[in-house]
Amino acid sequence: MTKDKHEGLHDTTKFTHDFKKVFGPGESDVKQRNYNHIKDQVREIIATYLTSDWEEDDDLSPVEVFNAIKEGVMEEAHWYDKHKNRCDDLCSLLFGHKPINLG
Repeated sequence: MTKDKHEGLHDTTKFTHDFKKVFGPGESDVKQRNYNHIKDQVREIIATYLTSDWEEDDDLSPVEVFNAIKEGVMEEAHWYDKHKNRCDDLCSLLFGHKPINLG
């Protein structure tokens, strides 16, 4: 029996779907789910803070929403920089790359 004839004997479509259920999503499925999650969170931010009916002076302008997101990104970047610098200092102590203040 040739390979082509053997592969045509059984429809493996159901098995392929069952296999994905058993062994979980592929990398592209996880990436797409993560992408969709971020998109949904951004929509939630807009729905909550930009397009909701708040009291007269309680709603935020588009500029304020933009600035809040920008500030959050900058705070997160600062946090990572702080911890990166601490790891760099430890590496300097371990491997003597540069002198640092031991005080």
